[in-house]
Amino acid sequence: LPSLGLSQLPNWRAGIGVNSPFALEPHYPTDSSISPILTSAALPLINIKPTLAYKLNDYLALGGGLDIYTFTGLIGEGQAAIQQIAAPGNAFGIPAGTRLEANGKDTALGFNVSLLWTPLRNQDDKPLINVGFVYRHGANLNLDGEFLAAGAKLADANTTIELPDVYTWAIAGWPIRNSAREWKIEVDVEYADWSDFEDLNLRLSNGATIPQRRNYGDAWIVMLGSEYKLLEPAILPDWNLAMRLGYVHSQTPVRSRTLDPANPDSAYNAVSGGIGFHCHGKGKFLGFIPCSGLGIKSMGMDLAYQAVMYQARGITNNQQPLLNGEWDTIFHVGAVSLQANF
Repeated sequence: LPSLGLSQLPNWRAGIGVNSPFALEPHYPTDSSISPILTSAALPLINIKPTLAYKLNDYLALGGGLDIYTFTGLIGEGQAAIQQIAAPGNAFGIPAGTRLEANGKDTALGFNVSLLWTPLRNQDDKPLINVGFVYRHGANLNLDGEFLAAGAKLADANTTIELPDVYTWAIAGWPIRNSAREWKIEVDVEYADWSDFEDLNLRLSNGATIPQRRNYGDAWIVMLGSEYKLLEPAILPDWNLAMRLGYVHSQTPVRSRTLDPANPDSAYNAVSGGIGFHCHGKGKFLGFIPCSGLGIKSMGMDLAYQAVMYQARGITNNQQPLLNGEWDTIFHVGAVSLQANF
């Protein structure tokens, strides 16, 4: 804030972030055995996060912010939706094979608070140990929308998604941190309490209710990461180079009894790797773009890859017998990010 002319607030920082916390969009063939249960689902939810932080002293800082959950047409159709194929003899008398859809959207408000403790610094006043804690309060999304058959509205519809409270503890240390090299190791432990998410019942304006039991539990997630950084090596004096590795182990809150194709979750292990290039001074980004000038102080690019390997899950007692069987999933995730510092 002082850089914006608010010199009377030297220890305050403000920021805003936007992310998509779930990125859920599975699709199944319309002629599959589970098409009467689900053919597709989408939750194009975004989280807008205005945040304030205050530095109490050189050792302790506090943070707080809002979590504004909403939907936008910039991602998908801008609403949550599930689709399925009508089964023979369904309760609504809809002809078998008809495409059914339920959709809805909402805006809900949550909040987060955090703490950062830095008990040890080096001679350059850079942290050697950081300890952090974050609490994120889950919000309730009361989705209002429509129930459609073959694209025609049959009734208004609403349901509720209860997002979890999330607690995160983290510690980071730098075994090496000097003017030439930095080596950082971090461990995060996260607890997500989904126990309030008991159902996703679809309530229709004609008085009918389509039951969708969920009965989620809780889940622990352990994350390990390391970054090794070379600062202005002799061969590239105006560059910082970084190499990164990560590992995640996550439990699942989804019980076998209520597992559904929209979120066929299981415990998983994920491994990741990445590299980063950051230039300043007389360096040239991509070989021809000056890294400083025209108000830009430095530029960078990061590349990353992650493999998310879900444990194969044999389901034998599901409330929907069509879903019994072996569920196995793997995700391959790639990322490229560009950075400019002003």
